[in-house]
Amino acid sequence: MENPLSLVKNSRTVYRKDLERSVTEVLVELKGAPKSWIPLQVLIALVNLNQNESTNKVTTSTSAD
Repeated sequence: MENPLSLVKNSRTVYRKDLERSVTEVLVELKGAPKSWIPLQVLIALVNLNQNESTNKVTTSTSAD
């Protein structure tokens, strides 16, 4: 399992008027894409999604044997 924080180059907390709360954003650079600020919750969701897809591929390949 890859640590999702290893992708983080920097972090900041911003106030979002539309959400009426503070949000932690992280600066990430993903596989050749330019660096960009995304909410920390989005990064965590992407990592979890990637792990779930990896688990499903392993389960599918072993069940087909």
